[in-house]
Parts: sequence; structure tokens; C-alpha cells
Amino acid sequence: IDASAEYEVGMALAAGIPAGDIILNGNGKSDAALEAAARLGMRQVNVDSRDEAERLQAIAARLGTTVRCLVRVQLTYAELLANDPAFESTLRIGEGKFGNNVGTGQAMATIEAVVRAPNLEFLGLSHHVGFSGYMGDYTPEKELAHHRDANRELARFANEASAAFGAPIRRLDLGGGFRTGREVLLSTPGAGADVAFHPVPTAEQYAEAVFGTLEAELRARSERPLVQFETGGWQIADAVVLLARVAAV
Repeated sequence: IDASAEYEVGMALAAGIPAGDIILNGNGKSDAALEAAARLGMRQVNVDSRDEAERLQAIAARLGTTVRCLVRVQLTYAELLANDPAFESTLRIGEGKFGNNVGTGQAMATIEAVVRAPNLEFLGLSHHVGFSGYMGDYTPEKELAHHRDANRELARFANEASAAFGAPIRRLDLGGGFRTGREVLLSTPGAGADVAFHPVPTAEQYAEAVFGTLEAELRARSERPLVQFETGGWQIADAVVLLARVAAV
């Protein structure tokens, strides 16, 4: 179960999910959520910032526990944008909030904070590729190309981070954004005149784009990482309503 707040953790526990099968994810995690992760022994925390790593270390030290962590990164998307300049609007509006920035060095600083923290265990990286159809010129071919380009950059950064700190990458959480079914209804926000159904990639096509890229780029392939996905969009599509409030700016 992928939970993004302490109340979602509570819902998962009430539904009978073992704490060791719960991932704490998302932006602006409260101290209560971090304490729940440290106290319950959750599967992992996807750490969003160095500040969050430091708060989690302080909580885990107080409780005398060790917390398994992935560092969630925001890529430069340099190769993706070179191949698809139209993705800039999606990146700027839809994807700018996710994780520690690779280009500024923030991601390396957060990884170092986790690796050096005595009560945190660094296991790998998290990145949310997302769905490419929200703002730009969508095609299923571009959607697959986005996954190839983003995962290529993520794998190369994983190689760099592993070498820098001597820390193997045991897990890669590649987020969500996958769409299911035969087609998806899309239009440009604020316009609407271009509303139309578009085909979506198959699971096999997504798998080739993701794993073909990782196989080609990751080093130390004798110790291949476990790959995880956030598949909510694939599983439940339009069967939910999202209610949210601003927790941090």
C-alpha cells in the first residue's frame, strides 16, 4: 500500500495491511506520519528533502528504531525535453513538485544525509515519471519515449550515487502515471476544443520501455534492484475523487 498521510496509514492498518507492507510517500510529510513510519516499521519512506531526512533521523533516534528509506528525486529531464519540447508545460505545471532536484545537487545532498544518518537505511531511489497527456501533445509513442528517457536518466544517476557513497541501489520506485484500457479522454486544459479519445500503451509496451532501459543502463547487474510501481491509476482509473489541502509551500 502506498500512503501519503498518516490517515491513509491508519486506513491501511484498519484494512488489515501489515505495517511492513506500507510505503510512506508524498510531499510535506508531517512529523506524525514520519513517527508512524519509524514506530510501526513500515516498508520504506520515500524521502522528499534533506530537511525531511533530518526530521526522520531525529524521530527514529528518539524511538530507537531504524527506518528504511528511498530518496525521491526530480530529474533534469534534459534528454526528454530535447526529444519532446512540448513536455515543458507538463513539467512546469504538473511535475515540478516531486522530490530532490538532481541538477542542483539537492538529490546528492539528501542521499548523503540518509547514508550518514545512523538510524536511516538507504535502499535506493524513487521517481514519479507521471503521465504525459495532461498538458501537451500526447501520443502513445511519446508516452513510452518519456518513460525511456526518464528511466535512462534515473539509472545513470543511480550509478553515480551508488559509486559516490558505496551504497548499492536495492530498490527503484518508478512511481505511477500508467493508464489502462484501450484509450483515454484528453483535452488541453483551458481549451477543450481538442477533446478526443487517444490510445494508450499496453502493459507489455510499458514494461519494454522501463525494463529495457534499466537493463541497458544500470551497472552492477549481478545485484539488480527490486523495481516497484505506484499502480493506483492503472487499477482504479476514474473511480475516485481526490480531496487535498496545501500542507507546505
